[in-house]
Amino acid sequence: MAVNLASKYEKQFEAAFKPNAYFEGKTNTKYTFEGAKKIFIYSPVTTPLADYTRSGSNRYGTPTEMDTALQGLELSQDKGFTKTLDRGNYTDSMLAISAGNWMTEQIKGVVTPTVEKYGMEVWSKQAGKTIAASAALSKSNVSETLADLDQALTDAFVPTDGRYLYIPASVFKLLKLSPEFVGIDSLGAKAIGKGEVGEYMGARVVVLPSSYFPAGAKALLARKESILLPRKISTFKTHQNPPGIDGWLMEGRVYYDAFVLGAKSAGVAVLCDNGKQQAAPTIEISAGKATITSASASKILYTIDGGDPRYDDKAKVYSAAVDVTTGQVVRAVAYGGSSTPFTSDVVEETATE
Repeated sequence: MAVNLASKYEKQFEAAFKPNAYFEGKTNTKYTFEGAKKIFIYSPVTTPLADYTRSGSNRYGTPTEMDTALQGLELSQDKGFTKTLDRGNYTDSMLAISAGNWMTEQIKGVVTPTVEKYGMEVWSKQAGKTIAASAALSKSNVSETLADLDQALTDAFVPTDGRYLYIPASVFKLLKLSPEFVGIDSLGAKAIGKGEVGEYMGARVVVLPSSYFPAGAKALLARKESILLPRKISTFKTHQNPPGIDGWLMEGRVYYDAFVLGAKSAGVAVLCDNGKQQAAPTIEISAGKATITSASASKILYTIDGGDPRYDDKAKVYSAAVDVTTGQVVRAVAYGGSSTPFTSDVVEETATE
């Protein structure tokens, strides 16, 4: 007989997720993948202001058709696990080991950290802004360096509410000695989320295990509306006395992914070690051809309509010179390998001939 633990022990497993779910309540949950593996998000492309002319037919400027940027979000992580518990081992352990207890520990110690580490890696490498630290973090420079993340979001007109600063314990040790850091007192401790330890420049500080951060990452400042960590399937069940087993067969599956919303990517900034960001591409346009280069890049993505190649579904992988016409805006981004794992800045050039 199969028992679906997600329903029979719903409250217990919900609790099992929460103790280690550092990102619960800190990500955008407006989009659903129900009935779909991939969803598309349309964002309007704005236009700059032009001088108003008090005569003629185009007084507001020359009208062009409204355009939209299209971002496709496709789930890619479909993981499972299985384990058996022989009835003899169960009785020999004086009934101390049960399928339910094991499943709880599996969720807390393996499933949730795996999902959240993946999310941190994706957000760090798809961040709208990457800032390379000019020097190793220390008590004397940590405050100023982390302030660069805050400045990046503020300069991009990102609202100040819903910001979370994620840092490893090693960085927190330096930050808490800073006078700019405001710790949470004991009266408010019960009301805060998992890992939250205080506030810095208006952002809630969340201390994560060092293993959550991809190599070279030192901090991530993200607004809740800018990041997604959808989990479409979370199935945990146990089979009692299945064929060939006198005992229990435990199985679980989690179907998930992580994304940065392109339209709100300015709300995500990552701090990385110096030298870990891939070199920005160089775009050269001549005789109707655009040539794009970036030393040691593993992949270069580009668009020719001004779209952001990091998130635009129309972005293409660069392989050879691209045909362009006068007025087209070429934008490119480069991705590195293990030595430069953080995405380059986006560069652009307009074809003038």
